[in-house]
Amino acid sequence: MNEDRQVRSWNHIDPIGGASPVGGRRSHAANRQVRRDQSRDQGRFVSTSDEVSRFWAKVTKTEGCWLWDGKPNADGYGRFRVWRDGRWTHVRAHVWAWEQVHGPVPEGHTLDHVRARGCHHKHCVRTTHLEPVTPAENNRRAAAWRAKATEDAT
Repeated sequence: MNEDRQVRSWNHIDPIGGASPVGGRRSHAANRQVRRDQSRDQGRFVSTSDEVSRFWAKVTKTEGCWLWDGKPNADGYGRFRVWRDGRWTHVRAHVWAWEQVHGPVPEGHTLDHVRARGCHHKHCVRTTHLEPVTPAENNRRAAAWRAKATEDAT
């Protein structure tokens, strides 16, 4: 009976890999480990095996693009939920994929889905279809593509 009560009180599973009491409180030792991990990787690129498997379970690989099947954000980009800095947050799925392969997106840059490589899907997460560019270059490419699409339509 007492053992059953203990199991019910530890119903929160910590994404770091262990159980913690109701309310998500970890032991001091577990918090120190989280801080060490976050300082080593700035708390941004630490991916658990669970996070990786959750991500790839939401991807359909086609001959060209690898399409995100999970929820999109308001702008139409794939949205992926991750545990960062002690809380759940959402990141763009293609950015998460890029960071797993290449590290952080360079400061002052954004990821462009490169149409020259056959990619025009906001929900593509294939890193070979992505390129870090400045926002100005990204806008220039989008404007050129829209102009060409308008020209082809007429």
